[in-house]
Amino acid sequence: MRKMILVFGVMSFLCFSLNVCCHDALEAAAVNMVKGSIVDIDWVAGKVVVRTDDFDGPDEIVFIATHDTKITKGLETIFFSDILQGDQVAVTYASSSLAGLTALEIAVDQ
Repeated sequence: MRKMILVFGVMSFLCFSLNVCCHDALEAAAVNMVKGSIVDIDWVAGKVVVRTDDFDGPDEIVFIATHDTKITKGLETIFFSDILQGDQVAVTYASSSLAGLTALEIAVDQ
């Protein structure tokens, strides 16, 4: 019984430490911004593909939206499911080796 409690305690500590470590690493990552139009969206997986001309030519970038992603349209906060193909957006994102490009904020043009 004591071994089970000890194992549970160690596992809980490791899970908590990993979560804090990953969250801190994402916050420490460089933050970038790109503007473009939504060409594909997966509401279930939380993925959005943005076509942009901000770089040397047209490019499509895949972003992951999390429960922490702030999504707005004008001054109003909207849901991820309110984003549609063709919407013009500005995406503020951070790059993470674990999650790829994580959208921190998605601002939909009105």
